[in-house]
Amino acid sequence: MLVLTTLLNQVSAQLPRNSYFKALDMWMFGAIGLIFSILIMQTVVDVAHRKAQETVTKVVPAAEKSVGQFVSENPSNEQRANKILKYMQIIFPLLVGLLVLIYSIYLISSV
Repeated sequence: MLVLTTLLNQVSAQLPRNSYFKALDMWMFGAIGLIFSILIMQTVVDVAHRKAQETVTKVVPAAEKSVGQFVSENPSNEQRANKILKYMQIIFPLLVGLLVLIYSIYLISSV
């Protein structure tokens, strides 16, 4: 994030000032937004996963289940973390493709 922000500031300082967005501004804001959203979603997944690990596990008696099987009392947090990860694996590549598509359309239409 720091590198992208510094790069945006250095390049923008060398370009002439104007009142509208340049293609570089759109690209850099999109890249910074995607990275920021990935960091937020990863934090949500980590919190949900830690809550799942903090739940107390109990040993199920051998008569009920196989010997020595541990069962979590609240597996919903871990399942929620896994679902979020699966959605992230689909959504974020689509968002990158959408960013590239919008950027390409903007460049083609400005020529």
